[in-house]
Amino acid sequence: MEERVNRRGLLLLSVSLLILFLSPYLLSYGMFFDGVTYSAVSRNLAIGFGTLWKPAYSLTLGREFYGHPPVGFWIQSVVYRIFGEALWLDKAYTLFIGAVNLALLYILYGLLRRIGDPGFWAPLLLLSTFHSYRWVVRNNHLENTMSVFVLLSVIMYVLALRKGSLYGIPAGLSVLTAFLVKGPVGTFPLIAPLLLPVDVRRGRRLKVFIIGLLIFAVSFLLLLSLPDVRHFFSQYFQRQIVGSISGRENPAPTRFYIVYALLTEMLFPLVFLLPLLLFYVVRGNKNALNWDRRTLLLLLIALSGSLPIALSLKQARFYLYPSLFFYSLFLVSLFRSPLKMLESRGIVNRLSFPLSVILLTLSAFVSLKFAGTGMGGYRPFYRDFVENPLRLNLKRHEYLSVCPKGLYGNWSMFAGMERAFKLSMSLKDGYGYLLVNKRKCEEIPEGYTPIHTGERFVLYRKVRP
Repeated sequence: MEERVNRRGLLLLSVSLLILFLSPYLLSYGMFFDGVTYSAVSRNLAIGFGTLWKPAYSLTLGREFYGHPPVGFWIQSVVYRIFGEALWLDKAYTLFIGAVNLALLYILYGLLRRIGDPGFWAPLLLLSTFHSYRWVVRNNHLENTMSVFVLLSVIMYVLALRKGSLYGIPAGLSVLTAFLVKGPVGTFPLIAPLLLPVDVRRGRRLKVFIIGLLIFAVSFLLLLSLPDVRHFFSQYFQRQIVGSISGRENPAPTRFYIVYALLTEMLFPLVFLLPLLLFYVVRGNKNALNWDRRTLLLLLIALSGSLPIALSLKQARFYLYPSLFFYSLFLVSLFRSPLKMLESRGIVNRLSFPLSVILLTLSAFVSLKFAGTGMGGYRPFYRDFVENPLRLNLKRHEYLSVCPKGLYGNWSMFAGMERAFKLSMSLKDGYGYLLVNKRKCEEIPEGYTPIHTGERFVLYRKVRP
């Protein structure tokens, strides 16, 4: 009974800590420009600018957007169809999807948990310490939406191994959906039936693996029978896959950058785990680390979601996001005994509630402090056009000339103008709207009148003769 109470206290404390980590971003504007770009594509899909298999980003860049498969954009577009185009929906969507992923992790942990394992607070706490986890949750990267189907597929595979092989059908379909959100990086759960720490015969594992693989392959081939789908993936393969593998676009210094990123990510939970392990050992306990077959299998699943990224030269730390859920399960299994010791101590119940109240109060203060402000390196756009509100309410997209021309390469500004105002930056002069950087534009073209002035940027409209 005491351990159950302690688990609840630690769960509340873990949730409070995660909220504190995210608190500066909960009520603020601003995301990494990738996330704003994806929101713009999704909003465009919601208003009929572009179609499912020909999504559109802007009038000038990505008029047909083949950067990623479109299902993630379609899912987010439903939010805009229901609630409208308000900018706060971008952040609300990515945070909601993050909460869905935590719910799925809770279900998966419950299916894999053994008697004597710590409560769900443990994987939640360790997951929240990963920097890339928090980065993706607050920046609307496609890895967030993809992970819903990654986790769902693994849950279905566990059920297939334990209850009936036919669960392999929704598992394979979930992997296909993950692929249709972010591409090949979402397919690593196909190998899960061979690695999941579930006590079943090898023949059953192989059967479930084949069912999932066949469902994935056959369903994808059926999709490719549709001309629009076939055209999309021919473009996607040529522009994105080939370019990423060859390093033609934003190459990493080495193919093993992802290994470096993984090792540095693991440092964050170890800051908490190693002192706990030392305390456990000093108290005279033996067998401090639980290195067994179960721990190894969880590690192999996690590695299958991260190491294959080394095949591509286009790499980023946040690509690790889907595998971090499984690294948290691996660490819980490895440090099972010290974590269970912490859970069993009476002081946990006495301290967890007041500490949670302190963390939640601090979170509320920080959230309100940054409410309605622009965050990060994208502050200039939000300060000039959102905190100092501009409402154009354009019914359709318009071209936007820029001065100086280098503004066209300011991708956060490009994404912001497209998402917020349906203004598509162009290198050509003379369009109906003109964006000027006051510090760098030497001469304003004739025929324009200012309609909005910020600290750094001024928006002009062309005067009609």
